[in-house]
Amino acid sequence: MITFSVKRAFPDFGGFLRAFVLGGAVLLSACDDSTEIDVKQYLDDAQTYMDKGEFRAGIIQAKNDIKQEPKNARARKLLGRMMLEQGNAAGAEIELDRARALGYDENEVVRWLGRALLTQGKFDKAL
Repeated sequence: MITFSVKRAFPDFGGFLRAFVLGGAVLLSACDDSTEIDVKQYLDDAQTYMDKGEFRAGIIQAKNDIKQEPKNARARKLLGRMMLEQGNAAGAEIELDRARALGYDENEVVRWLGRALLTQGKFDKAL
């Protein structure tokens, strides 16, 4: 009878396994630190793209910011404005409502929210 033994076939398998697990843990922790981009940078980039009229790129950066800071009212306002510029009035309404609920300046949000509502034909809600 022939038997197979992992220890005999791979005498240093335990050492390999430990090194593999340790290496994986180190890589994962390194990835975690390197992906922590300054949240302010996302917002600054979103503002810059919006100022240039590059709304698609700005939307991506605003969404990146919101992933890390879901309660960032300024990011939500910027996202809403850019969505409105892209023709997504329904999405703009949602984001601008969130910005207002999170405490963004009412006067600033209302003018863009009103535009989003009028674009959708929601005249009663706009009043």
